[in-house]
Amino acid sequence: TTCLIVYTIWDDPAGDARNRAWLDEVAAALEPTATGNFLSEADIRHRPERVPGSFRAEDWERIQQLRRRFDPNGVFHGYPGE
Repeated sequence: TTCLIVYTIWDDPAGDARNRAWLDEVAAALEPTATGNFLSEADIRHRPERVPGSFRAEDWERIQQLRRRFDPNGVFHGYPGE
């Protein structure tokens, strides 16, 4: 198993858009080779669609079933994008 995580760090807020664009470009280039995401490193605030890919498909479905069963009214906070 290989885990590849791309980071970028800068000091000047004026570079936010440029550096975010670079990070998104690199991540998009690597995406076709990915088989999943590491949840705490999946940048789910900006890419909430990555949440399910951080779990095995059968585990994600079980999580959703448990949430529907024990929190049918959505009282507890879920993942971004839910």
